[in-house]
Amino acid sequence: MPKAVPLLCGGPREREIMSMRVFVGAVALLGVASGASAQLQTIDTVGTVNGNANTGFGGEIGNGSLQVECLADGTVNLTLNHGTDDTFDNVGMFIDSVAGGINDTIGITDAADNGRGILSGGAGVSDLGFASGFDADFGITFDQFFSGIFGLTPADPNNLDFVAGIGTGGPRAPGDAIWTASFNLSQIGLSYGDSFDFVLSYGNGANFRSGEFIGADPDQGTYPNGANIGNAFFQLGDNDYVRVNTPSPGPVALFGLAGIAGMRRRR
Repeated sequence: MPKAVPLLCGGPREREIMSMRVFVGAVALLGVASGASAQLQTIDTVGTVNGNANTGFGGEIGNGSLQVECLADGTVNLTLNHGTDDTFDNVGMFIDSVAGGINDTIGITDAADNGRGILSGGAGVSDLGFASGFDADFGITFDQFFSGIFGLTPADPNNLDFVAGIGTGGPRAPGDAIWTASFNLSQIGLSYGDSFDFVLSYGNGANFRSGEFIGADPDQGTYPNGANIGNAFFQLGDNDYVRVNTPSPGPVALFGLAGIAGMRRRR
C-alpha cells in the first residue's frame, strides 16, 4: 500500500501554529545538542535575582533586580528595582505553578494592551519558547499604569484570563527606581509550602521584545548575547528560570490544623 501523506489540518492559524511548533522543537533540539546548561537559581522564602546585564533597552531590568518575599499567610511581595529611564516599557513575568500550562507563547494572541502584548507575543512582539520543564500557567504585567495577573491558558487565545490587579503604592512614574506589587499564592493555584518558577522579560508590548531578562542566563539556548530580540521567535535555554520555595507551615500552625481536624472528628 502507498504510504499515507500527513496533512496539516485546520485553518490558516492552526497550520501556522503547527508549523511554528515544529520549528520550536528543532531549536530546542539544537540547544540540547550544544550541551549548554546553566545552574538553576533558587529563592528560599526571600531573595533577590539580578538581571542578565543586557542593555538593549538601556538596562532597565538587565541591570536591575527582582526581590521576592514570601510570607506565611501566602502573600508574595515583589520589589522590582530598575533603571530610571523615562520611557520604561513593559515587564512580563511568566509563572509555572500548577500542572499543565504552555511551553511557548505561540498559541496566545491577546494584544488588547501592551501588558498583555508582552505576555502573549505576536503582533510584532517576539514569541517566547520556555526552558524544558517550564510550562507557564500565569503571567504578571508590570508597567507604569497597571500590574495584574493573567491566566495563560484561556479558552479564547485572544483574551487572556484576568485574575486580579496587584499594583501597590499608588501611581508610578517611569523614572521611579522601585516598583512594588503583591499577590497571594492562592491566585496562582498554590498554598504556602508550595513552590513556583518564574522568568521576567522586558520590551515594548506593542511591537518589540528586548534582550533584557531576569532569571535567564545570557549564554543559554539561542540567546543573542546583549542584542535585542525584536519580533523573531526566541527560545530560552535550560534552567532559564528561577525557583521560589515558599515557607512551610510552622509547628504552631501545624498543631492548630491538627486541633481543628480533631474538633471536626469529634463532631
